[in-house]
Amino acid sequence: VPVVAQQEARAKAPAADPLAEARKLHASGRDDDAIRILQDLIAARGDDPRSPKGSLESLLLLARALANLGRLGAALDWCERAVESAKMEPAAHLLRATVLQERGELQDAAESFRRAIYLDPDCVLAHFSLANLARQRKDKTGTRKHLDNARRLLSGFEEDDEIPQSDGMTAGRLIRIIEASVE
Repeated sequence: VPVVAQQEARAKAPAADPLAEARKLHASGRDDDAIRILQDLIAARGDDPRSPKGSLESLLLLARALANLGRLGAALDWCERAVESAKMEPAAHLLRATVLQERGELQDAAESFRRAIYLDPDCVLAHFSLANLARQRKDKTGTRKHLDNARRLLSGFEEDDEIPQSDGMTAGRLIRIIEASVE
């Protein structure tokens, strides 16, 4: 019986590092659980996005988890908080752009992708995403320009390198996607 009581106590105890736990849950597809932990973590900080390091990551991870569950309005709200707290952080603008794109707000999405590139000219995902938006508009010149930029940037990666802000996509996979899209 004491072993069962210990197991129950461990199950009820808060994680030693809630952000790390939320990352693991998100990576394993348990976004509902990650959202609960992140909301508690953010609330414990007084909902101040300018609080100590890790706060921006909490906001972005919460937005990503909400978006994964199709809760795009809530995801966009958290993206806006992230952008407000870190205007010069390309990852915040990139995620905001991705959510806007999913919502069909393509002009605003393109603007946020361009902002991410302005802040980080090597942001492969922003170049690739702008190419996709240009393709949707039947803008062959824009599509080619952004795909060329993405290819050029990808040449600096090894095939198995993870693309920053991609939730695990490798450079090799993105190269194959680009090559398939130009055929």
